[in-house]
Amino acid sequence: MFRPALLSALLLTSSSALKFLCYSPRFASSHVNYLGKLSDTLVDAGHEVVLLSPVLSNEVKGAGSAKARVIEIPQSAIGRAFEASMSENVMDEFWKSSESWRAIQSWGATFDLWVAQCNYTITYPGLLETLRAEKFDGGFGESMDWCIAGLFHLVGIDKFALTESIAHKDGFHAITQVPNAPAYKVFDENVPGFPNIVNLMAANSLFFVNSDPLVDFPKPSAARLIDLGGIAVSNAHGELDEKWSAIFDLRPRTILMSFGTFAQAWAMPDAYKEMIRATARAMPDVTFIWKYEKPEHNVTQGIANLIETTRCSPLCVYDSLRTGQHHGGQLRGYRDQAKKTAAMLHDKPFTAREIFVKNMEFLAKYGPLRQLDHYGRHLNFIQFYLIDVIGSVILSVGIIVALTLYAIARLARFFGRAFILKKKLA
Repeated sequence: MFRPALLSALLLTSSSALKFLCYSPRFASSHVNYLGKLSDTLVDAGHEVVLLSPVLSNEVKGAGSAKARVIEIPQSAIGRAFEASMSENVMDEFWKSSESWRAIQSWGATFDLWVAQCNYTITYPGLLETLRAEKFDGGFGESMDWCIAGLFHLVGIDKFALTESIAHKDGFHAITQVPNAPAYKVFDENVPGFPNIVNLMAANSLFFVNSDPLVDFPKPSAARLIDLGGIAVSNAHGELDEKWSAIFDLRPRTILMSFGTFAQAWAMPDAYKEMIRATARAMPDVTFIWKYEKPEHNVTQGIANLIETTRCSPLCVYDSLRTGQHHGGQLRGYRDQAKKTAAMLHDKPFTAREIFVKNMEFLAKYGPLRQLDHYGRHLNFIQFYLIDVIGSVILSVGIIVALTLYAIARLARFFGRAFILKKKLA
């Protein structure tokens, strides 16, 4: 038999457990893994997460979560076209563009495919009915795919948060020209009278960003904007297996080179690759580990201290990565500062996981949190950019200047006449 106290505890746990929907299109490993970590964080806190994973790229292995219940939408012809476009166009532009905004703008070339994938997802047989039957308490996902707002509306989720696996993007959508309201006509076509997608996106209650004020640049903020920097990073340094331990012991210094999800090394111009190879040849006492996604290219062939790996996750959390010293210990000073910053991040009063869980629980209980809405979103163009205020100031200054000039002119005329009259009388 259950003891009364144990039974009460079980009932309390059952009643307090919440169910969340995570929308995570499978298009890039870092984004998928970030949302997977958020999902696992909620599961670890005793909640249930259903992770909806439409497959855009088969190069991304898995949904990023080991604990959430995954609903996978298989890759379609749209996804295959997206995967090809990313490989042929976007990766190439990220390396060859001389200005970062042009590289980001190249992302817009794939946006029609995002919209088509959204249509494929919301019309996938039985999906909406299945999700509605789940009776979710809340939802979350990245803001870069605005399909999330329409999907949540169709499923009946009005308590939702948006997030970014990168830092806050000021003006990002204006640069890429995506996404915007006219692009998502797909909802109007499937659901007559569907609400404006911009208004649905703006109806989010919380906005999480993968940033930390201790290491980020100062930025404008708002009550709904919450920093979660480091939430996807392991709390502990892992032990390396025999293979990587042996590699680290080859030379006194080891350097890891990884360029991220979009600026993948295989798409790097040949001149850049040769520069890396030449650097490795010139520094034989240093082991260079190069994250390179296509080993069939054999880019490190013949260079003993240049080693390829297709993924760096086993290495990125290891504490013994070492860099060389030059310029009078400049890198040693950098390392000391990095250790100090790491200690500050470790000793913060609240972890990113605690912040995320508590805020999502609060949102599910009390949301939608319209109290956090910024009134600025209701201002028109003239009000938002203070054109009316600036115009009033300019008009006031203009009137004052005009009146001053008019007064000076009248005084000059008066004294001029007085002078002429005085001269005649004399």
